[in-house]
Amino acid sequence: RKAFIGTIQYNVLMATNALVLAMAKLSIKCQNPHNTETWRHLANRNSNMSEFSHSDYTLILRMWHDDAVHRRRRELQLPNSAKYFLNSLDRIRNHDYIPTTEDVLKAYKPTVGVEEHSLVIGSIAYKMVDVGRNSLHMQQKWMHLFEECAVSAVLFMVDICEYDQVTFAPENERMVNCLENAKLLFQRLSHYQYENFKNSVFMLLFNKEDTFDEKILYSNLSDHFPAYTGPKQNPEMAKNFICDMFIDAIPDKCNHITIHFISATHSNSAREVCKAVKHEVSQMYQFNSLEID
Repeated sequence: RKAFIGTIQYNVLMATNALVLAMAKLSIKCQNPHNTETWRHLANRNSNMSEFSHSDYTLILRMWHDDAVHRRRRELQLPNSAKYFLNSLDRIRNHDYIPTTEDVLKAYKPTVGVEEHSLVIGSIAYKMVDVGRNSLHMQQKWMHLFEECAVSAVLFMVDICEYDQVTFAPENERMVNCLENAKLLFQRLSHYQYENFKNSVFMLLFNKEDTFDEKILYSNLSDHFPAYTGPKQNPEMAKNFICDMFIDAIPDKCNHITIHFISATHSNSAREVCKAVKHEVSQMYQFNSLEID
């Protein structure tokens, strides 16, 4: 697990950068004057950080636990794993630190390009192709990879916590809601007409359900999706609305689709996803006699 230390340091760096930028955007001033100097120091050098010293961790901790920052943490809109790593800094900064299983699962490592992973489960050989977190304008750069092979299953993962966040869409040069952007890409995939997708199982995975259940209590879904008329602070009703929104986007003749709400950063949830994938693909392999590369 020592190999993940660099990835976790990268996540701490991203969390610190997000914290510094959010404080500037919201005009949050540290209550402790010494922490204000800490904020200026981190703001000036944060983009140039490549590795952390013990003193860096101390500065980040001091700012993270400042009373003014603590009172307004909900407004900061930090990445979902940021709070976890910022709250774990006392442990991470130890010289003999070894990442835990939870640390590894929480850590985000961006996919660069397209990655392929091969594995064998039972008597079935799987080849998994990870196209990463791509926006609509990148679709043409990786969709052709699936034109000459039988695709048994398409796993489409949605960060359900991004319902109140926006991203820049180069294809129309404007900011769009992240969840709406994900829905449009899912819609395109489900309408995909190539022969190799005809027998594919689509698995729609709504990720970070646990974080969503907490976030919906203070960030109303209707503020970002006016079509939602259900009660506020009701996670189940909000999830049902989002699920229906994606289902309504697919064609009636689309192949079998299964839906799962998961927390992939929890080991038990990750195991459940693997079991579900194995079951769906095995069923199709058995009944349709498809060759799985």
